[in-house]
Amino acid sequence: MSRHRNVRNLDYDDFGDDDDYYDDDDEYPDNDQYCISPGTMQQYTYNPDKNNHLHPAITVTTTQEPQQHESNNSLPPQQEQQPPKHVSNEVIKHCVDMIRDVVGDNIYNDEEIFDVSRKFEGDHEKSINHLLDSNQPKPQLRSPQSPTRRSSEYQVKVSHLNQFGGRRKSETPVVRQMQKMKTPSKSSANATTSQKIDELTINDPVSVMLSDVEVTPNRPGKKKIDYMSEFTKRHEHDKKDLSLVVIGHVDAGKSTLMGNMLFQTGIVSKQQIHRFEQESKKVGKSSFAYAWVLDETEEERNRGITMDIACSSFETKTQNIMLMDAPGHRDFIPNMITGAAQADVALLVVGSCTGEFESGFGVGGQTREHALLVRTLGINQLAVAVNKLDTMDWSQRRYNEIVKKLKPFLKQAGFRDCDVTFVPVSGLHGDNLVEKSKNEKLTCWYDGPSLIEVIDKFEPPKRSVDFPLRFTVNDIFKNVMGQTSGISLFGKIESGGLVPNTKVIVMPNREKGLVKKIEVKGVNEDIAICGQHATIQVNGIKNHNEIFIGSIVCALSSPIPAATVIRGRIVVFDLSIPIYCGSRVELHYKSMSTPANICKLRNLLDKTSGEIIQKKPRFLSKGNTATIEVKTSRVICVEEYEKLKEMGRFTLRYSGATIAAGIITKIIE
Repeated sequence: MSRHRNVRNLDYDDFGDDDDYYDDDDEYPDNDQYCISPGTMQQYTYNPDKNNHLHPAITVTTTQEPQQHESNNSLPPQQEQQPPKHVSNEVIKHCVDMIRDVVGDNIYNDEEIFDVSRKFEGDHEKSINHLLDSNQPKPQLRSPQSPTRRSSEYQVKVSHLNQFGGRRKSETPVVRQMQKMKTPSKSSANATTSQKIDELTINDPVSVMLSDVEVTPNRPGKKKIDYMSEFTKRHEHDKKDLSLVVIGHVDAGKSTLMGNMLFQTGIVSKQQIHRFEQESKKVGKSSFAYAWVLDETEEERNRGITMDIACSSFETKTQNIMLMDAPGHRDFIPNMITGAAQADVALLVVGSCTGEFESGFGVGGQTREHALLVRTLGINQLAVAVNKLDTMDWSQRRYNEIVKKLKPFLKQAGFRDCDVTFVPVSGLHGDNLVEKSKNEKLTCWYDGPSLIEVIDKFEPPKRSVDFPLRFTVNDIFKNVMGQTSGISLFGKIESGGLVPNTKVIVMPNREKGLVKKIEVKGVNEDIAICGQHATIQVNGIKNHNEIFIGSIVCALSSPIPAATVIRGRIVVFDLSIPIYCGSRVELHYKSMSTPANICKLRNLLDKTSGEIIQKKPRFLSKGNTATIEVKTSRVICVEEYEKLKEMGRFTLRYSGATIAAGIITKIIE
């Protein structure tokens, strides 16, 4: 508080002669000299009439002193040690005070200090030097604890002395070290370091004292986390992490099927399903109860369609599944691309009702487009759920008809036959989802695995654990995870790993921050490895508005390249207008999309061999494979496909349709 003035370290020479803190009084002739209060003067004035005891501030408690010493202290007043007449008691008192502040209270007794003060007529500098140079053990600084420390690594902290009875420590560091001299160090390195430090001398004891002398070790280097060993250990002992995206034509029953599977696996309780049933009946959509598990927004429930990526999770015998339910309506294809770009495997849901499969598989249907998109985005394992087969009385003929049409198309899209599995299911009634169906109409001709068994057999792709951290931001939150500051980012760790208290940089705007907390599936974790979806709390970001969906969180020492022009090898899909140099497109990369234009058509390539057929073609049409250069309207963060496959793919769309997809071969600028 302001009214309690700290006078401990004041430099009284800074005050002018005109400053008068107390009234001049003849009773205290030294008031102007010392600038102290009358009470303080009386307290610290030496008075021989007070049984010749020093003030408690400088007295020491001696234990088990010899009896002769006690008798020596009780001499008659005529024989007591008195200062010379030309040296005032105040000067001797002040000198004793200065000596105590430097050498401490337990090394020299009062008699020795008083004698040396009187010998040098109150000159504390000479008195201190005399004591330190006498036959008494010399104070030594603390020996370093580590033999590898250099003398430059030890910091000696100094502070100004209090000249007028300031609070002192009863035991100074010098005294502590003198007491430790009985046990010399056995290390030659310690002895050498101590010898170097002993060369430090006290040049001005009046203005400087050793208030604290301690070894200041080097800050230990941050332990490098071996993410590869952690990743290997998890795969040996724990369940593997796998991201699954559910795709398919609108009204194929994706949300209902996955909602029922979450219910059967215990993720959703029976009470929640009962509540959804009651609420859906009120709006005349009783069959949408399971779909409302994933369709949470009011607009999605009113319209009866999925509009954005819905995330959930469940477990199989060997896998931790991160579920992403993608929208099937063509207006929300960009959201579907966002989900597919984060997935490792895919589940294609097709409706088996008459006319429903044909509308999705025909021209303009989303069954075709979704299958092509997930393959071009790097997904090579696919499960096909033939849904609503109960409405067709579990017809084997209808099931075979659908399989016969889809197999050649999926093989042409790039899926191998061994990587595609067909499963007949009923999402509404839950047949053949978690447990094998017991319906005789189905079991009489199908004896294959259930849908969750097929998902459990998926193999996770190879992870880039040794690559620097790349964390794609898919969503941004504030004031969550119990935080009072910072920002929370949800996304997928594409490469590397992450632990709390890691310094990161968010690209492309180069916002630096510190990761304070990591959550995986709502549980705080000490480490997160590539392949996992996590929510991280980042503190220290100055401008939160510079962080957007599509930003990349990177290791501070290895940020991702930022560019506006990239070169890529693409495959052209169905399109109504050929691609020319200068064509405007929408570039989709991970969870980010930005306007772009085709700035150069470099080469036309052979589909099978990849050899150059034609240089600088005038245009690209359906089915062409080519090398092009794309210029984006803003800076984006990308990686070349050869360096990091997980972040080396992109998609081009025009006028609401996907016209091409490819891989990044070079970052131009």
